[in-house]
Amino acid sequence: MMVRIRKRAEARSAVSATKRTMKANAELTGLVLCGGNSRRMGTDKAVLDLGGGRGLDIQVQSSFSSRVGLGSSAAVTVASVAALLALQDKGIDLPIVFALGLESSRRAQNGMGSGADVAASTYGGVVRYLMDGDVTSLDIAPPVFSMVYCGYKKPTPEVIEIVHTFEAAHPNEAAAIFTEMEKLTVDAEQALLGGDAGLVGH
Repeated sequence: MMVRIRKRAEARSAVSATKRTMKANAELTGLVLCGGNSRRMGTDKAVLDLGGGRGLDIQVQSSFSSRVGLGSSAAVTVASVAALLALQDKGIDLPIVFALGLESSRRAQNGMGSGADVAASTYGGVVRYLMDGDVTSLDIAPPVFSMVYCGYKKPTPEVIEIVHTFEAAHPNEAAAIFTEMEKLTVDAEQALLGGDAGLVGH
């Protein structure tokens, strides 16, 4: 994932990208952080001041598809945040990049989304992430796993709505699933730290 950003002389911004979804995410990130107006999100107060009412040229390049659900939206959001900070000579401080990326991502998803994908894109490698925003990088080599593409993906807000509907209708079953998910995650972390990736998921 590569994002290039430069200031324009005029106020209007322009975004170009190899993938339509990534273009939309870069555009929303610029809107959230630099202020602006859209029908989807209303008017946002600028977090980062570009000065002089200048717009942006944002170019996004990616070597992987945005259709398979591997976190491309979070990746372009994080890369856009880092590029905007660098544009203002603010340096790239990862906790700040993560905080701004999480804010941008959640605004774009109507307040939904765990932020785990933003954490992974910000810090790289293997991370432990909690919903309160706590991120811990684990000092282990990323394991090799096989993934199977089911042929489609759903936007995060739609998936979360499905989960909420199930939870409301079947609270006990949902609670049991969440407990098992937490146990699997903790067990996976211990297995990876112990150098036995083969135990993950068992």
